[in-house]
Amino acid sequence: TGEAFRPAPRPRSPPRARRRTRGAMMVPGTAMPGTAMPGTAMPGTALGTAHGMGFARPPADGQFTERVYGLIAQQRYEEAIAILQQEQYNFPTSRAANSLLGYCYYHAGDFTAAAQAYAALVRACPEVEDYRLHHAQALYKAGSYDQALKACMQVEAPELQHKALLLQTAVRYELDDLAAARALVARAA
Repeated sequence: TGEAFRPAPRPRSPPRARRRTRGAMMVPGTAMPGTAMPGTAMPGTALGTAHGMGFARPPADGQFTERVYGLIAQQRYEEAIAILQQEQYNFPTSRAANSLLGYCYYHAGDFTAAAQAYAALVRACPEVEDYRLHHAQALYKAGSYDQALKACMQVEAPELQHKALLLQTAVRYELDDLAAARALVARAA
């Protein structure tokens, strides 16, 4: 009388065995850009989602360009990078994939990867001066000032000379070479 009803305790399940892995522990989402292998993406991750393993479908034939440019327009650079990395893996010499990868890396803030993408484009398409300037800009943003200065010197197109000169000025300023920066500003004016 007056005692509260107590349900019977639930039987405990046996302890689960812990999964052991050899080598370094992998944490989802920590792979370095460009290192993912096809078919190894985890569902629900950016790479897995971009390739239809998670919550989104892969771009259908004819919709690839629309999908990538749509992601770029929405500033969803990481998702675009995941799709473009697969495209680059399938077609390593694709100028379009490499150019878009450089652009996306740059806008995602991975300036080192952007510089690598643009360096590959400069080697593959030496006649395209814009790639030389983009390479120099990415090197500058990555903090590789000496390399950026050398890359600026490679820009030869007259229509890009002013931009290259302004970039050289910024590099000289970052290198604390104020006299050279002032001289370049005077030359640019």
